[in-house]
Amino acid sequence: MIGKIYTPPGFFNNQIIHNNGTQPQKTLKNQITGSVISVKNTNYDFRIMSKELSLYRDVKSNPLLASVADTKSHTSQNDRFSSLGMAVTAIYNMVEDGKAKEKSIDICNKNPRDQSIELNLDSSLTKRGAEYIHQFLDSETPLDSTNYATGLRVGSDMKITLLDPIMIHQFNSTWNIRLNMAT
Repeated sequence: MIGKIYTPPGFFNNQIIHNNGTQPQKTLKNQITGSVISVKNTNYDFRIMSKELSLYRDVKSNPLLASVADTKSHTSQNDRFSSLGMAVTAIYNMVEDGKAKEKSIDICNKNPRDQSIELNLDSSLTKRGAEYIHQFLDSETPLDSTNYATGLRVGSDMKITLLDPIMIHQFNSTWNIRLNMAT
């Protein structure tokens, strides 16, 4: 008699058999569910990546915020971090005062730009974007998605050399309000 020694695992088999089928089968209560996430090496904290992905999904699910954030042009997380880093840099360079200015100074001083590298290729921008997302880990406010979406728009506009002072002012205003609500 030939017995089955190994059975490969199956995702859709929700029954378990003991002793080569001599005992009655038992039906398992839960089937495997979930989503597949690609894994790669990164320099960023997992919490930052997870929070950014959560904010991106919130923005993408809201048609108004999705149009503000231009979600179609931000295909990867690094693109989004880079756009947010550009937005933080815009606050650093163009705004006179406020909590957002103070926060942008801290972020930009932690991640100085390499002036010998072209702006779009500088890795300090993605680090600035990740540092910007880090603030969302400490406290949650109703303005998080709006502020995030506005930052994406400012950064993506700057990548195509379109400087929109109104959007920069909007990003600064929502960031200031968000920081005041968080404290």
